[in-house]
Amino acid sequence: LVDRATLHASPHLFMPDARQKAVERLESSLVALDKKQPNKISARNMFFEHLADQRKSDGFVADQDAYQCMQEPMRAHSVEWDALPRSDRLRFERKAISRRAMVLDQIAEKRAEIEEEIKTRVAEQVVVVVVVVVVVVVVVVAAEVVVVVSSSSRQEEVGSSKS
Repeated sequence: LVDRATLHASPHLFMPDARQKAVERLESSLVALDKKQPNKISARNMFFEHLADQRKSDGFVADQDAYQCMQEPMRAHSVEWDALPRSDRLRFERKAISRRAMVLDQIAEKRAEIEEEIKTRVAEQVVVVVVVVVVVVVVVVAAEVVVVVSSSSRQEEVGSSKS
């Protein structure tokens, strides 16, 4: 029964613990941040956002969902973009530049938070490993002491029985 209990507990020794899984999730968040492409935010994106905001402020038709209501601005924005005066295009370009800067700052902040959290989790793992090693060493030393004490008491019993 003891052997079965030991075998049942052993898979947990080889599987990642909750801390390791948390670190892996945080590392995958870093990968997702690396995939973001804020440099692709363009003036035309800002123009479409402007059109979408106008459409939202006009309100949606009750029987249409948001996706259907945005189809009209999506189809029309290409023609309207081509007809925009240069000054308006420059205004949307400035908006795009500021949005790119804002998104890059947000990504940098998020990256710093995630990296700090990873450092904390890894430090916790190191402490847990050190504690486990210390406990194992204490158990091994205690077992050796028990063996030495029991063998010396047996030798004393053997010596006293001969006399």
